[in-house]
Amino acid sequence: MSLLSTFSTNSINILAGINGSETSQALIIALSVILNDLLYLPWSIDLHIPLHLLGNQAEVEVGGVWKAGMAYGSRELVERHLFSLYFMLPLVGVCAGFLYHNWYPARAFPGDTLCYVTGMAFSVVGIQAHFSKTLLLFFIPQIFNFLLSCPQLFGLVPCPRHRVPRFDRETGLLYPSRAGVTESKKPLSKLALLILRIFSALGFVELTVDPQTGRAETTNLTILNTLLVRFGPKKEDELVKMLVCSPLVKCRNQKPLLK
Repeated sequence: MSLLSTFSTNSINILAGINGSETSQALIIALSVILNDLLYLPWSIDLHIPLHLLGNQAEVEVGGVWKAGMAYGSRELVERHLFSLYFMLPLVGVCAGFLYHNWYPARAFPGDTLCYVTGMAFSVVGIQAHFSKTLLLFFIPQIFNFLLSCPQLFGLVPCPRHRVPRFDRETGLLYPSRAGVTESKKPLSKLALLILRIFSALGFVELTVDPQTGRAETTNLTILNTLLVRFGPKKEDELVKMLVCSPLVKCRNQKPLLK
């Protein structure tokens, strides 16, 4: 439970840095939880499906107060997901209203507070309603971003203070930011270089290796930089839209950016 609450708050926080990213993440996850809750709620209409049309003499009853949905007649399951729904509906309203002001160009900024509040709300409903494993399915982009960031988070690759994409004033576009490997006094280990080569082959990072010195230069290991590596420079609002749709994005075939 403690790991879930820690992950849910920090996973949204580290996938941030551009206008609308934190709020849109929370909004999409909350809507996903609501959709999951609705699958367990009972229907007020009792339907009878005549199976004699298919050659059978019986009828199947669908609906009723406690007989519909994925709860399969369990009042306890229905009450758990009603509890979750009571938390998520106000959260969607708050996030939708705040996103209007936080969308590019932003006039209000969430900071760490929104990430903590939304993350704890998700962990509370996941733990109290007993669907923590299902909740993790809605955090797939955040889980991918965490796994991608592990080499930097655990010190294998230099981790700058800010890993947000680089903004170019002349073009008004965002470009992948660099990890600052050349400024580091220590060269990359063989393990770190192997991981970066694998990431580069998969199209997650843009890796360059000096053939004379053997020193490597890579983009920061975040999903935002990965999207820019895969699809090229984007405007800030376009990048947020790609982040929101990231579970549905299919990366196109692209040559590895290893040099």
